[in-house]
Amino acid sequence: MDKQTRLNLIRNLIVGNNIENQEQLQAMLAERNIQVTQATLSRDLKSLKVSKSHSSQGGYYYAVSEGESKRGTRDNFIGDISRGFLSMKFSGNMGVIRTLPGYANTVAVAFDSLGLDEILGTVAGDDTVIFVIKEGVTKEMLKSVLRKNFPSLYI
Repeated sequence: MDKQTRLNLIRNLIVGNNIENQEQLQAMLAERNIQVTQATLSRDLKSLKVSKSHSSQGGYYYAVSEGESKRGTRDNFIGDISRGFLSMKFSGNMGVIRTLPGYANTVAVAFDSLGLDEILGTVAGDDTVIFVIKEGVTKEMLKSVLRKNFPSLYI
């Protein structure tokens, strides 16, 4: 199972159930034959921007923000990138994406949300996104992944 599919499953489990802790979520994933470590699950929850909400019965349960649960589809993220993207250049293990004015944050959030393993993270301005490439990943490898995921972009 790829990371994005796992994130979508975790999001759906959280939205559809009152999950109180990582152990409970990890057990629900195991019931579906998905084995994840606690560290991976923690990173996934952070990536999904999961928080704890107070239950009316007392205690707390995981919650996905309303905006994240409604707009967090792969197609929406790809569309966000395609609408704002102008160009991409590299220097060492960093890259710079130029966007239309006002689109940089949307493009950065979309890249982060897609969970591409080759990109460690992004920082956005108004029309520029800076990203860091994971150690051991060459710009040619990243370009290949991006071309596969975004065939309409000139990369």
